[in-house]
Amino acid sequence: MEIPELMKILNITEQEAKELQQFDKEVDKDKSLKDPTLTKEQEKAIKKVTNTSKVKSVDAYGKARVREKKIDKPKENIISQLADTIKNQFDENVQITNISKTIEFNLNNEHYVIDLKRSRKK
Repeated sequence: MEIPELMKILNITEQEAKELQQFDKEVDKDKSLKDPTLTKEQEKAIKKVTNTSKVKSVDAYGKARVREKKIDKPKENIISQLADTIKNQFDENVQITNISKTIEFNLNNEHYVIDLKRSRKK
């Protein structure tokens, strides 16, 4: 990620973004993620930004492969619209736990989970 994008998403200064980018490079080189000087919020932000959205798998020949995770925009749109509708209709605290799959909320002291699944083409 570029520095201006990091600054905007994480609401941090340019210097902090540069430090974060350097830290990411170190993590990519298999250095430890645990830094005793980081707060929990900073660790969460680092984890969020360093998520590569790649899936590790093994092919038919037993060789490890890394592939890009496919982004399903229609499902993401449906989930966000459902969350907005629930929030507007019932004035409840709605959490999107997985942007392309799951919504959780409480209604009348009951916990609900909506899990969106799309059938494969036949």
